[in-house]
Amino acid sequence: MDSFLERLRSELELVQSALKEKKVTATAAGGLVKVTANGHQELTAVFLDPQALYPKNQAPLEEAVLAAVNEAIQLSRQLLREEIARLAGGINRNEFSDFF
Repeated sequence: MDSFLERLRSELELVQSALKEKKVTATAAGGLVKVTANGHQELTAVFLDPQALYPKNQAPLEEAVLAAVNEAIQLSRQLLREEIARLAGGINRNEFSDFF
């Protein structure tokens, strides 16, 4: 059993490291706003199309940035769930519903 736990710990460390390098990108406002996050749910890039920067667009731009950030975080969480599910193999995910 100890070797299983050691192997699992080692694989989890590898996944954690790999997730730092994986990226997901979310868009909002028809592509005027793009937000990229890594598998650690850290934002790594924000793109604002110059058309979105006009003063009259402030409220919609703020809403679009918020929507894109939230979507990027959701995509990053999904990436994490997929990696953990791959490692977990046959483990019943319902027992860990808070994690997945």
